Amino acid sequence: MLKITKKVEYALIAMRHLKERPEDLVPVSEISNLYGIPRELLAKTMQQLASKNIVKSVKGPRGGYRATLQ
Repeated sequence: MLKITKKVEYALIAMRHLKERPEDLVPVSEISNLYGIPRELLAKTMQQLASKNIVKSVKGPRGGYRATLQ
């Protein structure tokens, strides 16, 4: 049986959510609230995905994340 860590599970959930809204910038708080994921852990996970160019990060009050892989 394949075991994955919570961080990997959260990353997969976030990626699925971003794929459902390809044109929108999605804030971490939206994903965190929808799926009950701890915000700080998700934020760090998303930063790691951004550093690997898996997601695009936009900073600022109206910022968020967008999937780069289609």
